[in-house]
Amino acid sequence: MAETASPAAATAPVAPAAANESGNGTPQTPAPASALGTAAGAVGSLAGAAATAATVAAGVKVAETAAAATAATAVVGTATSVLGTAAALAARPSGAAAAAAPLGGPGRGCGRSGAGDGRGGGHAAGRGRVAAGSARSRRRARGRRGRAAAGDPRGPGHGRRAPPSAAGAAPPPRPTDGRTQRLAEGGERPLFTPRRNSFGHAQGDTYTWRAQDLWRERDLGDQVTAIEDVLGDDQLLANGQQLQLDAQGRVRRQQLPDGTVREFEPAEALWWADAQPGQRRAVRFRETLRRGDQVVARAQWEGSAGVGRLQPVQTPAGTFEALPVESSGWTTRTASGSATENIAFSRTVWFAPALGQPVAIDIVDRDRNGRLLRQERIELTHVQSVRHTP
Repeated sequence: MAETASPAAATAPVAPAAANESGNGTPQTPAPASALGTAAGAVGSLAGAAATAATVAAGVKVAETAAAATAATAVVGTATSVLGTAAALAARPSGAAAAAAPLGGPGRGCGRSGAGDGRGGGHAAGRGRVAAGSARSRRRARGRRGRAAAGDPRGPGHGRRAPPSAAGAAPPPRPTDGRTQRLAEGGERPLFTPRRNSFGHAQGDTYTWRAQDLWRERDLGDQVTAIEDVLGDDQLLANGQQLQLDAQGRVRRQQLPDGTVREFEPAEALWWADAQPGQRRAVRFRETLRRGDQVVARAQWEGSAGVGRLQPVQTPAGTFEALPVESSGWTTRTASGSATENIAFSRTVWFAPALGQPVAIDIVDRDRNGRLLRQERIELTHVQSVRHTP
């Protein structure tokens, strides 16, 4: 009968592969290929020993057979432990990295006991991948430091994404060109600069008057003047071009609601913009009423006017310092198909120099016999102007 190898003899060749010592006592890790070869040889030898043990068990007593089976089981467990250790050694990095992370330690060894660790070599391989990833990170860090030391213009932070605070910073606002105004909530809006004429009248100026018939005690409604444009000769267009004013703001042409057009030449000159207390002037202008191309009536205004002292005048729009410009005279009116009519007129225009407009007008007309024909008052109820207002 051939001799069988004992368990101690079967494991003897494995000892040099698991750990070897150099002359200075420092543990040395075998190369991964040598460790795997040694492990494979040990497994083959152990498998032969197990077969021999089974043969011997067939020819001996039952007690001896049981002992041989136990020995074979121990041999298989030892082989499994050796195989796991070899796989872990193959996955570990060499040199100082292997010395920094030794195998073993409480609960970390792949061999653990004669029965073997159920996680086996796969667990050790996972640890090997983590260690390999750490090595790559260290190599990249060394590369970045090397580029910085060599003066690489990209610098160590090349390729990194800029932090949100820097990448998303809003650019500084651009200056406006004077035609727009920057809003606090962002964006811009057109900046309207109204055109003004030499007498201070401007686009957007709006005046509202209320007319009352004092003789018949009735309200005649409101009259609105909304300046829309300043022409090249300083004349003004208002109310959708239905009202044309001279540079001082006096009526030159007016379209009435019934389509009748009143024209004054040169203007309805019952006041003037540069009035001064004590001044006196002649009043002379023509009035023409038209319906379409047909002249309905004509009137000639002639008289004189004088300027009184500055005094406060109270109106629904507020209290204004105003000059009374008092004018009187005769109006000779000729209507189509009618006799000529002479009317004595009296006007007191309360002109506010700060506003450049009348704030009240008192109107009285009488026939040649002195009989009252008309008594009205026009007062300013609202003003929107670029000028100073109370």
